[in-house]
Amino acid sequence: MIIKYAKLHNIRSYINQEVKFPTGTTLFSGDIGSGKSTILLSIEFALFGIKRGDLSGEALLRNGKNLGIIELCFEIDGKEIIISRKLKRGKNGISQDSGWIEIDGKRKEASPVELKAEVLQLLGYPDELLTKGKDILFRYTVYTPQEEMKQILLESKEARLDTLRRVFQIDRYKRIRDNSFIFIKELKERKKELEGRIADIDDKKKRLSDEKETLEKQKEKIVKIEPLLKDAQRKIDRRKEGISALENEIKKLNDYRKELKVKEVDLINKLDQQERNKREAESLSKEISLQNAGELEKTVEEGKEVSKSSSEKKKSIEALKKSMLETRRKIADCDAVVRQAEEVKGKVGKLAKCPVCEQVVGEEHKHSINNRENLRIEEMKGKLEKENKMLAEAEKETQKLENDVDELRNKERKSEIARLKLQNLQKEIERQKRISDDNERISRDITAIKAARIEILKKIKEMKGSEGEYESEKKFLDAERDNARKIEIEHAGLKREIELRQGIISGLEKEIGEKEGSKLKIVKLNQYVNWIDEFFVNLMSTMEKHVMAKIHGEFNELFQQWFNVLIEDQNLNVKIDDEFTPVVEQNGYETEIRNLSGGEKTSCALAYRLALNRVVNDLVTTIKTKDLIILDEPTDGFSTEQLDRVRDVIEQIKMKQVIIVSHEQKIEGFVDNVVRVRKKEHVSEALSS
Repeated sequence: MIIKYAKLHNIRSYINQEVKFPTGTTLFSGDIGSGKSTILLSIEFALFGIKRGDLSGEALLRNGKNLGIIELCFEIDGKEIIISRKLKRGKNGISQDSGWIEIDGKRKEASPVELKAEVLQLLGYPDELLTKGKDILFRYTVYTPQEEMKQILLESKEARLDTLRRVFQIDRYKRIRDNSFIFIKELKERKKELEGRIADIDDKKKRLSDEKETLEKQKEKIVKIEPLLKDAQRKIDRRKEGISALENEIKKLNDYRKELKVKEVDLINKLDQQERNKREAESLSKEISLQNAGELEKTVEEGKEVSKSSSEKKKSIEALKKSMLETRRKIADCDAVVRQAEEVKGKVGKLAKCPVCEQVVGEEHKHSINNRENLRIEEMKGKLEKENKMLAEAEKETQKLENDVDELRNKERKSEIARLKLQNLQKEIERQKRISDDNERISRDITAIKAARIEILKKIKEMKGSEGEYESEKKFLDAERDNARKIEIEHAGLKREIELRQGIISGLEKEIGEKEGSKLKIVKLNQYVNWIDEFFVNLMSTMEKHVMAKIHGEFNELFQQWFNVLIEDQNLNVKIDDEFTPVVEQNGYETEIRNLSGGEKTSCALAYRLALNRVVNDLVTTIKTKDLIILDEPTDGFSTEQLDRVRDVIEQIKMKQVIIVSHEQKIEGFVDNVVRVRKKEHVSEALSS
């Protein structure tokens, strides 16, 4: 991996800055707080995104800005890769937004997690690093803040070993051992649970034997009862056959009794009907005798003539009314002419000029018009007298005809009454005849019903003994049923007990079988526990020790080599113990790192870091970051002589790209490139020189 450039937009003290990274050795020089470390953190964020507790959005996004962008370009195996990540400020704080990655000109959008997975794959880092909060391989092979490396030297040996196991990718052995102990614990708990399940197996077997013995006794009882039950059922069946025949006889007897009741009801109804007919016939005879059929027929015939005469008079009345209507119209016309003539006379008398021609109207002309209108009035009065006379005569004649019609209408009503009485008389005569015929039929029906009744009573008397016999047989049947029911109840009880007992036996057999299976499982679990505890865990420890021993040898040699390059002091020697803890000997005596000077501590940390870088790069063959190392303030506390020795270190590590961040100006003399970082009014800029 070779970094080519990084673009920072609103990242900490940078507003818009592009930083180029040439190959070879590059120094980022500047005062403390000028913004050098921001560039390194931006590289790490572009690759892996936000890391909780280690690299937060609040630490990167510039104060007062809502959007920050970092774009990083690097090369791996000849492919140019550009990755862009965003930081957004929202109501709930600062968060990562979707970004993109471009490989050989092909760009695709991706979420923060997808970007990290893509980068890990490109860098050749193991997949399990995707879920871890810190990117350990990057931190301990490419970029480690100097204070963080000092921390690994000063922390407890257990924490240091856990960190190194993860860095060396051999923490799986410890995880296997830890998981093995957890698995052993689970197996023992499972064994304890199974032992609890089989604790009562002997009691279960004893109960199974007792249940089987009881079942056999119940089966013997049911075998003895079954013949008794069949015999009782046969007796019931025979008794039912006899009762069935008697039931048929009784059914016939009941049918005869029902038929007898029907006949008796019919007889009563017929006698009642005959009596009612007799009374009605007598009443009709009285009514018929009171009517005079001849007189009624004569009145009806006279009514026909009266109706004819009444119709003719009504027609005459209608004709007179029409004539009177016409006369009244003529009278109205004459009255209108008279009123009109009077109006003309009145208007002419008052007229001075003609309203049309405006000529003066003379008295002669007025007199002429008055004479003309007077003649019209006299003529109309003559007509009125004649028409009024004709109207009075017509009204008199109409009144006379209407009086005649009223008299004729009274006669018509009498004729209509006579006609209705005559019709009613004829109906009564017909009804009298029908009643007479009905009584003759009823008399015949009464005779037939009485004969049938006698015959039914005879049959009922013959069959009456069947009822007593039926009651007797029924009592015997009930007794036999009670006996059979008792046997059946006993049989059913035994059957239920047998089924229940068989269920209990089946359950016990299944339970005992499961317990026997549990015993076999306990044996296997003991074998698993013994194998894992006595062999597998020891094997993992041995394998880890062999791997750690190999790593330890190379690590110790490299650590001593780099330390001796940085510090030429015959009285100060270092080495790595079995737990990868640096051991310092000064003047033949061991001393703690805390007691060393600042430059000596930094030398020890840098040597440890360089040894760790080399061992990991040799051990993990898949990683693509072997050509790059970033040293953050690697010379803190160095003397002038030690600064000169840093030149030797840079030459010996032989990497294609070495990035150094330092405020020591002396380093500028032995690097290939210098990028000067400065801050002015809270804004940083990086300038290549």
